[in-house]
Amino acid sequence: MYVRTFERALQEKCEYRGVQPYWDWTLDSEDLSQSPIWDPVHGFGGNGDLNTPVTLYEGHCVLSGPFANTTRAWKALSHGQFHDVALEPHCLSRGFFNAGTLTEAEKKKSRNLHNRLSPDDVEKTLEQPDYMSFFKEFETGAHNAIPSLIRGDWLVFSAPNDPVFFLHHTQVDRLWWLWQQRDAKTRTKEYHGPKEDFRHHAESAGSELSDVLPMGGLVEDGKVGDFMDTKNGILCYQY
Repeated sequence: MYVRTFERALQEKCEYRGVQPYWDWTLDSEDLSQSPIWDPVHGFGGNGDLNTPVTLYEGHCVLSGPFANTTRAWKALSHGQFHDVALEPHCLSRGFFNAGTLTEAEKKKSRNLHNRLSPDDVEKTLEQPDYMSFFKEFETGAHNAIPSLIRGDWLVFSAPNDPVFFLHHTQVDRLWWLWQQRDAKTRTKEYHGPKEDFRHHAESAGSELSDVLPMGGLVEDGKVGDFMDTKNGILCYQY
C-alpha cells in the first residue's frame, strides 16, 4: 500500500501518466555505485560530492542530476533506532560506501553487502517456505544492505527524502509478490509475527490480518488483510 499510495500521488497530484518503476538491484550487485540509476542525465544523480562537508551519516550533498542542491525538510536524529524525525532542512545526501579508498576490512564489508543483493541470495530468499522465514531472510539480507551501501539520508527513518528510495521499495514489494506467487492461495493470507519492533522482539507474536495500517491521512486507513493480494480491488496491480 505504501508504494501504491506514492504512485497515486504522482498520478493525481503531479499528472504523472506512467506507473511506479522498480529498481532491480540484482543487476547491480557487483558494484551498486556503478548502477545506471545514478546517471546525472537519465537517472537520479550520483554520489554526494566528497569535497563538500559531511551532512549526515557519512553522506555529502548531491550536486548532480535532477535533485542536485535540493533541500529536504525532515531529518531523523538517530541512526534508525527511534522514530525521532524532526524539521531540520538539509541537502539530499548520499555517501556511497565503496567510494574512495577502502581498508581491507571495509572491502570485505562492501563485498558482503553486495553479495546480499546477488541473484543467488535473492533466490535463496524467495525459496523460504513460510512468511516469517522469508521476512527474516529478506530483512537481514537485501532489504537493509541497500541503505548501508548508499548511506546519508538512507541510513535513517527520513530515507524517503531520496526519490530512489521508492524505486527500492517497489523492488521490495515486487520480490514479496514473487514469493507469494509460488503459493498464492496460501501466501496471500499468510501474515504473522511481532506487533513490536522486529529487531527487539523477533520471536514474539501478535500480528494479525485485522491489524490496522495507519496511512497518516494520505489515503484511508485499511487492515493488513485488505492489502495482502495486490490484485484485489483496492490495489489492483501486478508485476
